[in-house]
Amino acid sequence: MLSTDKLLSIAEKENRANLRGMCDLLFGLLDVFAIVLIVLPLYPNVLDGFVYSVNLFAYIQTTSLNRSLYWVMIVFLVVIGFIKLILIKLDMQRYNKVATKVSMSISTLLVLIFAITRESYAVAVVFLLLVMKGILLLKCAEV
Repeated sequence: MLSTDKLLSIAEKENRANLRGMCDLLFGLLDVFAIVLIVLPLYPNVLDGFVYSVNLFAYIQTTSLNRSLYWVMIVFLVVIGFIKLILIKLDMQRYNKVATKVSMSISTLLVLIFAITRESYAVAVVFLLLVMKGILLLKCAEV
């Protein structure tokens, strides 16, 4: 038979593991949620003196290099999110931490890229996602 202290220790350990798994899941979902940067009308398109908001598919008033960079970075962030969700399912903690670091780096780069290219709405959305990830990391570090 197990003592009450041992049972309590096992329950606390399991609870911490469950909370860590939930934090990782939310982190991966936030990365996948970056797909809104593609479908939401966050980018300005000037037509006949009027400014219209368009999604990334219809955004043509920037250089092709900028558009390509946006697409690559956003798709890479979404793919990292899916990879993180798969790693959670396979319970691969070591690679999960690497995916978290890569995700934070890509999000930071996206904030910088959108800020440099003056995409104000897109930078606001990416910055909010980055702040949510940071808060999640801080909360999960306490667990």
